[in-house]
Amino acid sequence: FFDGRGLAAALCYGAAGVAMGTRFLLTSDSTVPEEVKQRYLSAALDGTVVSTRVDGMPHRVLRTELVEKLAALLASGLWLGVVSAATLMVFGPLVDMDLGVGGYLGATLSTVLVAWVFGGLALALGAATGSRPVSIGIASGAAVVFYNLWGLAPLIAAIEFTNAVNPWYWALAGDPIVNGVQGLNALLLAGITAALSLLAVWGFRRRDLGV
Repeated sequence: FFDGRGLAAALCYGAAGVAMGTRFLLTSDSTVPEEVKQRYLSAALDGTVVSTRVDGMPHRVLRTELVEKLAALLASGLWLGVVSAATLMVFGPLVDMDLGVGGYLGATLSTVLVAWVFGGLALALGAATGSRPVSIGIASGAAVVFYNLWGLAPLIAAIEFTNAVNPWYWALAGDPIVNGVQGLNALLLAGITAALSLLAVWGFRRRDLGV
């Protein structure tokens, strides 16, 4: 809704009101900096995107590198989760492995969350360094190193302490494939992802790439 006709039409259809935040954002009474207003006015029709990542409610924001990277982070994690679940469903019966609904959910969520953690790390590093190859390389290397540490920790007592900060350990602790979703572990990984995403937002804003 961007004018009085849209408001009148919505009210005729029975709506109690409409959300027109972006429209009022550009008024002369708005406290938004003039530079931001000009960026909105100069944006093309595909230059903005509706996002719920600000406070859970839909907001129209500029389509910036940060917005696109956050969307890619969420999508890639979900895609890996879907692939993981599909693989278990297809090949599990071939080896007489029936995980049940809880097992599939546990395996899928673990895959999604660990992907989000390392994706969030790459995003934060990208905001800090401004280099995509560097951020992806370091995050990918960290994923491999931590995975190896997780595999070796039960065998080498000297590195067992690394489990405390290892996303792979928290993703797989409690054997989610057998026992289903491990709620506290999932919350921990989600919190780490949120913290890394906030660092990325702060970093991109410092680089004048914020929403």
